[in-house]
Amino acid sequence: MSRSHKWCLRHHTPLWVAVFYLVTAVSLASLAVAKDAKVSQIVGNWHGMYKHEKQGRMAVGLTIKEDERSGDMEYLLHYGDPRSCLLTAKPTGVEGDVFYFRFNEASGGFCDKLFRGEMYLQLDGEGNLDVTVQRKQLEETVKLHK
Repeated sequence: MSRSHKWCLRHHTPLWVAVFYLVTAVSLASLAVAKDAKVSQIVGNWHGMYKHEKQGRMAVGLTIKEDERSGDMEYLLHYGDPRSCLLTAKPTGVEGDVFYFRFNEASGGFCDKLFRGEMYLQLDGEGNLDVTVQRKQLEETVKLHK
């Protein structure tokens, strides 16, 4: 074999490597589309009432929407009186039909207690959204609807 021919064989990507990369890229794109399809099920404005043993009943809302400027999804959990605060969350994963988030911003007051805590979202069979917030010993669950 000539010297130039050996160089070509060593420096060209074998066909199986190219096919492997193509299959991997298609698989990852399919996973992203499936995840986006799941997220689309929970996009919108959700609202409900939470009854706390000491603070009484309060409105709870969850807004899930696409940011107009960045195109990223926004996840905003807001409490009405007496808490009157807002939390922003970032997604951390999806397992089956459960969406996992971590709070990364809080507007003060009660919401500061949940800062860096977690939120889990799960659709029930009736089109409602079960929202659980958790940080240290604090855990609350509320059922929201559109």
